Amino acid sequence: MSPISFCILLSTISVSPFTEADRALARGEYDTAIREYRRVLETEPKSYEGRFGLARALYYTGKHAEAVEVCSSILEDTPRDPDTHLLRGRALAVQERFEEAEKDLLFVAENYPKYGDAWSALGDVYLWSKRPEQAVQAYTKWIELEPDNPDAYLARAKAYRDNRQFSLTRRDLAAARSKGGDADEIDRISNGLNRIPDALPWEFGMNYSFQSFNEDRADWHETTVYVKRSFSRGSLAVESIRVRRFSSWDEAVALDGYLDLWPDAYINLRGQVTPEADVLSDSEYAVELFQGFGDGWEISGRYDYRNYPDNNLDIYGISLGKYLGDWYLRARASFLPEDDHTLDSYGVTVRRYLTTADDFIEINAGRGKEMVTIGAGPQIETHRTYSFSFRLQKFVTPHWGFTLGANYDDQEELPVGRGVSAGIITRW
Repeated sequence: MSPISFCILLSTISVSPFTEADRALARGEYDTAIREYRRVLETEPKSYEGRFGLARALYYTGKHAEAVEVCSSILEDTPRDPDTHLLRGRALAVQERFEEAEKDLLFVAENYPKYGDAWSALGDVYLWSKRPEQAVQAYTKWIELEPDNPDAYLARAKAYRDNRQFSLTRRDLAAARSKGGDADEIDRISNGLNRIPDALPWEFGMNYSFQSFNEDRADWHETTVYVKRSFSRGSLAVESIRVRRFSSWDEAVALDGYLDLWPDAYINLRGQVTPEADVLSDSEYAVELFQGFGDGWEISGRYDYRNYPDNNLDIYGISLGKYLGDWYLRARASFLPEDDHTLDSYGVTVRRYLTTADDFIEINAGRGKEMVTIGAGPQIETHRTYSFSFRLQKFVTPHWGFTLGANYDDQEELPVGRGVSAGIITRW
């Protein structure tokens, strides 16, 4: 309520005929308040206090259309009243009459720029009408006016989330928590960020990679096509993979799924089968469990099983990740037990998010001893490896994006490989 209206109420409360209605409204007895306001308005139909109180009670009981009508009648007499514009704007917004609501709320925000509730309501209109960037701006104004209000940070966190700016979402959630915000609501939003959620329910992608070698080895080619469907608690992708290595072609199919579990935890399950495999494994299966903790930390444990004609591999892995502003850092280690020793390899990932979580630059580097394919059959051997890769993903519209990549692989005593890749992504 504006200072002007508050003073009016203070000056009239001692003689107000609406005392019982006001008390009922304050107690949350809205039906009683509506009845009392209507009764007194029969004799004082132009009362500002009575009509405004009635409009509030109607709004709180979900009678939003009727609340709009009452507010409109008030504004015929007092067209610049900020409280009534604010209440009507909120009632219009709930009815998804966003254009009309925006006009009311902009009037208040522009003429009474220090009225925090106006910026809050305007941010809601932008958020609900799927304009998260404008919602961020409105909520930022609210935060400037009320820097210790946890609800303001929580509201802006939702706008950042809808704009897929997850690093800024985490920052505002931390601020809301430190200022005593609703812990359940903060946890709910935070949990939704653990597995980077997809922007739209469906996604189709196609990626091609090419690798050449510094010695007499035929070039490698790989094409992957996938379709992914996202759900409220996870996603499932179907992949078709075609590779050419050592002058032989293999075709594989795979399923890759994510599922949210308990708070801050999710799991990745993957299975791949290659009928008549010549350069890939006959089948491989992997499971990785992720658990978030602390301020942006994430740990995972992984198990891979790979079935080759003459050898089955059991690979174990662990990783530790950290979200740090617009950066994501991850260190990983994997272990392959052999008869008398264990092969171990290590790697790091550095990802820099750009405007949103869909646009990023990623660098991977690794070294260690691994089982690698050295020829068709497939033939596999132990070799020390060094690898480096770069990847860029960028969405030029909300529905279309592309990826570009490059990699360097040095497997000891084997030809050095250098490759490039490119892909397209579409969402709907």
